[in-house]
Amino acid sequence: MMKHPLFFIRHILGAIEEIPLRWGFIIVIAEVIVALRIFLEITMSTVFHDVISLPVTVIFFNTWFLSLFFFLVICLSIASRIPLIKVAKVLICGLPIILIPPIGLMLGVSDKFTFLVGTWKEILYDAVTFTMFHEHFGFFFAIEIIIFLLGAFFFLISHTSWSRSILGVFAAYGTLIFFGTQPVFFEKIFANNFFGFSHDQQFALLNTILLLASFIFIFLYKQAGLMRSMFFRFRSGRILFFLALCVAMIMGALESDHFYLFNFIIGLLLFCLFVAHTLLVNDMADIAIDRISNPLRPYSSGILKKNDMYFLNAATLIGLGVLLFIIGSIPLYIITMMNIAASTLYSPFRFRKNPFSFLLPALGWSTAVFYGFFAQNPFPTSIPFSVLVLYMSLFLLFCFFIPIKDVKDIVGDTKEGVKNYMTIFGYREGRAVTAASASLSFPAFSFMIGNSLLFMLSIIFSACTLFFVMRYERFGERPLFFLLLFFLLTAIFVV
Repeated sequence: MMKHPLFFIRHILGAIEEIPLRWGFIIVIAEVIVALRIFLEITMSTVFHDVISLPVTVIFFNTWFLSLFFFLVICLSIASRIPLIKVAKVLICGLPIILIPPIGLMLGVSDKFTFLVGTWKEILYDAVTFTMFHEHFGFFFAIEIIIFLLGAFFFLISHTSWSRSILGVFAAYGTLIFFGTQPVFFEKIFANNFFGFSHDQQFALLNTILLLASFIFIFLYKQAGLMRSMFFRFRSGRILFFLALCVAMIMGALESDHFYLFNFIIGLLLFCLFVAHTLLVNDMADIAIDRISNPLRPYSSGILKKNDMYFLNAATLIGLGVLLFIIGSIPLYIITMMNIAASTLYSPFRFRKNPFSFLLPALGWSTAVFYGFFAQNPFPTSIPFSVLVLYMSLFLLFCFFIPIKDVKDIVGDTKEGVKNYMTIFGYREGRAVTAASASLSFPAFSFMIGNSLLFMLSIIFSACTLFFVMRYERFGERPLFFLLLFFLLTAIFVV
């Protein structure tokens, strides 16, 4: 008896889905295929010299293809209810079809590729005809699209119902059209929220954000149960501390003569990647301390394994590098490199065993001001003195405030030989010294800023800080970080 064709399709897809490929290999293979497509496109296009003269354009092509690939993985996984990794294996086997369109360049049928632009009626016509009659796409692009849609349909029908398969194909094609019409969606937004970035930089940054978003989604989806556990174990005080750093970044952005939302988002993303790197490096270096003092942290509790930590750290560093390369801002490059060096010195090289180790994180966290300012002004001709004053004010604030984080770690820090107020003076005396230090943080910031009203308000914050540190066993660190956040928010309106 002759078997149904779907049987063979399911058999082939099943074999592909069981190929022992991990996410790291899938990313590498995808990058190789995408790099080959980019090479063919820029070497065969009539605008070869224009493209190759702009390295950021190559980054844009790369992030565009990769973000599209991973968004399609997510789309088809949701439609088929199949694990993301299995969908990624199937798509990576079909990814070489992106090498079909350059044949048109080779034969002289097309001279270059571009986005679908025009009215919505024109875009709908191009979508319905699979760009068959578009001047820059044509037959070979149509073949690529049709092969992809047929492949997506057969994949879906082998795992789910006909109706769900058809809807999944429409969703996948909609994703493809969205990526192919980015200027239609974002050109006006960029025109209203843009400063200092070229057209290629804008879309390279956009697709870098989309690529990072897809990675985050895949990682969270893959580790859904573990991430829920980590979320509920995460200390809310540290979230408040991060929000305080975001407020510091806003303060830096406001020192510019303008505020562009797109620029701020880019600066915030860059700063978030730096913070993620420092946290990952610190957790790996302090695993022995955290097993005693912070057993619920993701790494010390086993939620994240060593390979996960290395992968995430590598991803954050690559993300930092790509963003810095696209932005091309020398000040941001220097600041980030200095921060990474300080983080490496503080954690892996164990500078934190020095009693003055709190100076390094104070220097690093204070640069939130610079990320805010230089994101608005990527290529400044000069730096306002007020920005430097704000940085020094935040540095003093964090110098006095950061020792608060050592109160809870006294047992682990003592065992590992870490030097700080708590381990040098003991718990009671160390807590008193920490309370005195933290109570000076807000007046020191206000005095450096030179605002009398804020200085008067800082006395109230100082008294509250002294109270909460001396009652640390009852209240913990959360109200202290709340005071820090509320004080910086107050400073924005008062100063």
